[in-house]
Amino acid sequence: VSVTTLAEGAGTTYQTIWKILRGEMYPKEYLRIAIALALGAEVEQLFPMPTRDVLVAAAEKAAVAA
Repeated sequence: VSVTTLAEGAGTTYQTIWKILRGEMYPKEYLRIAIALALGAEVEQLFPMPTRDVLVAAAEKAAVAA
């Protein structure tokens, strides 16, 4: 599937899909669902929930930055 085809199928823009693919943004729930539907996949397959360790590390990083 091309980025353009995926963007059209998910109802978003080419630029948005590229930002997601490059890790520059994390899509909101409605867009995660739309992308999964466009690809015929489950949301959890494409956007798995982070583990506890990942969440703790992110919280610690945020606390240091604040």
